[in-house]
Amino acid sequence: LMLGRPHTEEQTTLVVTDAFPLPIEGFETRVIADDDKVINYMINLGETLEATRKEKFMGWYHSHPFDVDEQHSHCYLSNTDLSTQLSWQRQEDPHGNPWLAIVVDPLRSLAKSNPEFGAFRVFPPEYNGAPNETPDGKIVEEDSKRVEEWGACWNRYYKLDIEYFMSPQAKAVIGILSKNFLWMRTLGSTPMLERENRERFSERVTAVSSKLETADVQMAHGSGSRLGAGMMSG
Repeated sequence: LMLGRPHTEEQTTLVVTDAFPLPIEGFETRVIADDDKVINYMINLGETLEATRKEKFMGWYHSHPFDVDEQHSHCYLSNTDLSTQLSWQRQEDPHGNPWLAIVVDPLRSLAKSNPEFGAFRVFPPEYNGAPNETPDGKIVEEDSKRVEEWGACWNRYYKLDIEYFMSPQAKAVIGILSKNFLWMRTLGSTPMLERENRERFSERVTAVSSKLETADVQMAHGSGSRLGAGMMSG
């Protein structure tokens, strides 16, 4: 889940300030996020954040870790994603909390040395857009190309532009990681098109996660602050 808020001045902009992984089980085409363990975890996390943070849960994220495609990323909404996002929007939007979906393509991000992810929202079921208009607002006449890039539900959702921002604390953490561990250079230069390196991806991500936790502890002892990196999309 993602933590954030609508922008205070720009009504069409959503600000994401933090993200929290859930203890869910993933399969090739779906994840299980509705069992008692996950629900109780979400409730406890929500209560903790309500007491310590001003932001609210305002979106969810997941990855499409498919083989690297040289032409397109795998950042799109599947039929299951579409149903999930529409359910959240119907529940949260009426209460002034516009709900956001983010899809990450981790393998392409690694291969291209650049973050590959998309931010999306879903149209109401009764909405009828322009013929052949894809989520990025372009008109694509060939059906196979629309489906290849945006999935079978290409006309039921739209893509939001993304802008990054970073707090001073986050910059300090990135500086520590860059100087002491050089993890970004290592991951960014990995030729992920090779099978051996793709198979070692989870091992590398685990190592990075451990180093991030160490850096967060160092920051906590040094300034009493917590990591505050985020993303702005609109």
